[in-house]
Amino acid sequence: MPIINTGANSSIAANLGGTKESVVVATFYNTLVFSIVGKPEIANVAGLKGKVLGITQLGSLSDFTARLVLAQAGLAPQRDVTLLPTGDYNGMVVSLSKGLIDAGVISPPSTLKARNLGFREILDVGSTGIEYAGTSIATTRTLMKESSEIPRRVVKALVEAIHLFKTDKAASIRVLGRWTKTQDREVLEELYRIYSGKYLLRAPAPSEKGVRSVLDSLADRLPAAKTANPRDFFDDRFVRELVESGFVKSLYQ
Repeated sequence: MPIINTGANSSIAANLGGTKESVVVATFYNTLVFSIVGKPEIANVAGLKGKVLGITQLGSLSDFTARLVLAQAGLAPQRDVTLLPTGDYNGMVVSLSKGLIDAGVISPPSTLKARNLGFREILDVGSTGIEYAGTSIATTRTLMKESSEIPRRVVKALVEAIHLFKTDKAASIRVLGRWTKTQDREVLEELYRIYSGKYLLRAPAPSEKGVRSVLDSLADRLPAAKTANPRDFFDDRFVRELVESGFVKSLYQ
């Protein structure tokens, strides 16, 4: 496949594993779109000390997010806070409701389910300013060299699609319902609110800091990530062209 929609971590891990073809050319969400949701009496991350925090599984992005957030609060996983794998986000909400965990690292729309059960958002992780190259577009270095107009046009189309998603709620809600196979308006509103909002970049350029965070998250299982140069894993030329030409700005006028 010449172009894929993937987590930047997959493209980067492939490179570190020896496949040097993959390169990230756009990143839609350059942060961790998670919330720490838990018991109402837990006011902040520091309040998780001595508690049990749910993650999907060890080594997952929710695990990485948990460790990063805890470290920022001066807490050490397993010493200060027990990390408990729950399998998936629905399982995490069930574990919360049964009292097996005190809080969990949850993504939408499971966040809505947890709130409806009386739990509270302790932290919107994206609001902390942490950069992390999440949902991305990757292509091959060969295609970039031999037929660069193809990924260039794809990136332009995606920037136009971001504009549509951000500015045409009715159409976007219909598309979300089709692909998530739900007509639950509350769920669709939650998905739209989170994913079309401030964390979706108008100009989806990969950032060096965001890729560095991905490398840090892979370092335990891929030692080469510790010394790798983030610039070797992405190429932001197509997004830069759209910004510098005024194309992105023109969409929102």
